[in-house]
Amino acid sequence: DGGIFRIVDGERRYRAMKLLRKQKFTALVCENMDEQDVALTMIRTDSHKQPLTEIEKSRGIQRSLLLGVDPVEVDKATKGKGQAKRVKRTMDKIGDIAEDMTLDRMVVIDEFSDDPDVVEKLINCDEKSWRIVADNARRERKTKQEMAAIKEALIKKGYRVVDEQPEELLLQWRHTQGKGC
Repeated sequence: DGGIFRIVDGERRYRAMKLLRKQKFTALVCENMDEQDVALTMIRTDSHKQPLTEIEKSRGIQRSLLLGVDPVEVDKATKGKGQAKRVKRTMDKIGDIAEDMTLDRMVVIDEFSDDPDVVEKLINCDEKSWRIVADNARRERKTKQEMAAIKEALIKKGYRVVDEQPEELLLQWRHTQGKGC
């Protein structure tokens, strides 16, 4: 409208031409692209182009999802791993802070959506640390599951299992250990 155009594909070429102080250039202008088409075009990249950074790709996918593009279509356009639905759930949960996150980080936040403490840590750490936070949370989750399985097996065998050991029993145990019993 009014001679104002939006760059859908070729933004890097445009920046290079500005650096070279080019005043005129040839462009392909599409008149009938709706917002969804624009969003999908932004996140597609060909092998002969410089690939998008992880954050650029994440922002493009988020923008597409916000514009109502079906997550299945987003995955097709990006040759994704079926992550768009998980990314959308994370976006809905954490809001604008998702804009500066990679897709992998957002998928991990969805993975831990049932644990608000882990989600909080994943949101508040920096982009370099989130993998460590996720790995620690996975190890902790696995340990809890293993402990629950052991507890269940002991209960099935007829043992009484307590989650916390009373202090006097602990003292008695320490006392007998000291005497070699």
